[in-house]
Amino acid sequence: MLISPSSRLHRRADRQSDDELDPVAAKEPTAKDPVDVSDPNGLTEAELVERFGDSVFLVESDGCGILGTGTAFVTSPTHLVTNWHVVVNDATPELVARDGSTMSATVVGWDEETDVAVLEVDDKLQVALGWADTEALAEGQRIVSLGYPAPATDFSATTGGIVSFQTRDGEREAIRFDAAIDFGNSGGPALTETGEVAGVVTAVDSSGDQLRLVSIIFTPNVLQPVVDSIVALPDFPSADCDAANGILSEGGGAVPGDSDADTFGDDPYFDDLWTDCDDGDMVACDDLYYASPVDSDYEDFGATCGDRITTEIDCVEEFDS
Repeated sequence: MLISPSSRLHRRADRQSDDELDPVAAKEPTAKDPVDVSDPNGLTEAELVERFGDSVFLVESDGCGILGTGTAFVTSPTHLVTNWHVVVNDATPELVARDGSTMSATVVGWDEETDVAVLEVDDKLQVALGWADTEALAEGQRIVSLGYPAPATDFSATTGGIVSFQTRDGEREAIRFDAAIDFGNSGGPALTETGEVAGVVTAVDSSGDQLRLVSIIFTPNVLQPVVDSIVALPDFPSADCDAANGILSEGGGAVPGDSDADTFGDDPYFDDLWTDCDDGDMVACDDLYYASPVDSDYEDFGATCGDRITTEIDCVEEFDS
């Protein structure tokens, strides 16, 4: 089985610069109100978003020559959980709240095997999400993934059902989820109808014998002990560029390139995409748009499909329509 990490490089479209944004205001942690589950379907997707959406953050990493994004969620007034592969290239990533405000985080520890990392911040965070009982989850149960899928990295809620459980030594290690989770959701929570974390979005099952891609969500009984251990004994790891580039070489979604590159001739990776885009390869145009630094000539060339057209959709879609 090939497991591809679900974080991806992205273009930070239409976002204000850091000096135009107010930092997240310090807030005391708020206790979760009791959830009325007299309705067997529990909370609706909209109600889950209203109650818990502000506990989910966009993660922006920038290190080892790689830009990337993912999702993190609050587990205590000063801690968040995300995926190891989201922050392996950057031990001090930026967090972006739903209102666009930003804060800096520090990776206090990670575990490669379970693909989990714990972040710490100075500001008091909002409602901490609690873990669900893994054994109480059931096939067919509705769960809702919250996160920031690429390329737009807009906050999104995706509802689906538990298809089956991936087990190891009789333990439910992961959930196979039937909804379309995109790049950037990685590290985000999948919530039950009562707002508990059924698991952490981690990967996509892209094995060749599958009829379709299936999202993989690691379960609480695997992750919670790891998270608790990291919080109790933080070791503050540094970015691991070898691991980050290894993920890249295995199709992990991040793209190499100089984050300071601006125009043709500045970076060989972006130059190759530019050349292919200029030759009519619309996939290369889209890749250049999403991969290149914001407001660069590279980005503009990709956005216009190689100076061909101004479009609000991907070049591939524009020229196939």
